[in-house]
Amino acid sequence: MLNAFENVKCKIRCPNLVLFVFAIKYEIHNDASVSFAIMLITISSTGKQYIMRDGYTYYRHLAMKVGYRWSCTHSSRCNARIIVDDNGRVLSTNGEHLHPPPKYHVLPNGTYVKV
Repeated sequence: MLNAFENVKCKIRCPNLVLFVFAIKYEIHNDASVSFAIMLITISSTGKQYIMRDGYTYYRHLAMKVGYRWSCTHSSRCNARIIVDDNGRVLSTNGEHLHPPPKYHVLPNGTYVKV
């Protein structure tokens, strides 16, 4: 359960990529610890949006009443997906990844390149 929420945004402009960083702060009732989840929302040079969360990448798959469903970019066999509202809050995560996260190299200009 969430009893505190804070959404912090910063915007970094690069020649081929725009990065939006969402830091989501929430408090867990069980042990009253504070945790952070960080998501990168990237826009490729072709204009497609992707989310990078916990090392995995997702593409915007389906518009819903409460936001968007994002599905894993690895393959159609991986059923991992997340639902994110219009404010960048993760509403739910479904499924587990059937593969390790992809590896990326970050160029000096901030561009992520899949290795």
